[in-house]
Amino acid sequence: MAAALAGYPRVRRIQAVRRGGDVTFIAAVLAAALSGPAAPVDRCRPLVPPSLAKQIATTYPGHRLPRGNDQDAYNVRYNLKHGGSGCLGVATGDFDGDKRRDIALLLTARDKPDGLLVVALRRGAQWLLELVETVEDPIRGEYVGTVEPGEYGPGPFWGESPPWPNEMEVIKSTTEGVVTGMLESTGRYYFRLNGKWRFVWISD
Repeated sequence: MAAALAGYPRVRRIQAVRRGGDVTFIAAVLAAALSGPAAPVDRCRPLVPPSLAKQIATTYPGHRLPRGNDQDAYNVRYNLKHGGSGCLGVATGDFDGDKRRDIALLLTARDKPDGLLVVALRRGAQWLLELVETVEDPIRGEYVGTVEPGEYGPGPFWGESPPWPNEMEVIKSTTEGVVTGMLESTGRYYFRLNGKWRFVWISD
C-alpha cells in the first residue's frame, strides 16, 4: 500500500482529517486517487463539438454520431500511420467558402448498419445540417474525408448509364469538398455548388 500511495503526497494529511469523522469523504478521495487510468476517449468524440452533437441528436434521433471503431481496425491503423486522426467517420473543412470550419459526418442508424452522410455548416453558435447522401452500404466499410478545391472529372463510369440526379460530368470548385465511398474502392467527390451538393465519381 505504501508503494501505491507514493505518488500522492497529500494522503498523510487526508488520513489525519479522518479523526474528524468524515470517513465517507476520505474513502471516496482515496478510491479516486488509487483507481486505474480512465478509459481512453473515443477518437471521433473530440472532433464533434458538444453543440453539434446535441443538434444532431435532436435532428436525427434514429442515428448516432461516428465512433472510432465504426470501421475495421486495419483501416483505422492505416489512417493513423499516415497522419490521420483514426476517425474515418468525421472530416473537417470549409465547405461553403465562409472561412469557418464545417464538419462532415457519417451517422450510423441505431437499428441497422447503414446510415447518413451529413454536413454541418457553421452558422454562428448554431449549425446548418444538410443531408448529402443516404448510405445504403454498411458504415463499417465507408469513410469520409476532405477534398481540396479544384477541377475533378469525368468519373470512370460517366456515360455508361444515366447519371444520378446530383451527379455531374466535371466539377470545378473554389471551396473544399467532401469525399465518401467504400474503403479501397471508388469514391464520390461532393462539392456545394449554388447551395446544392453535387458529385463526381473518382477512382481510388
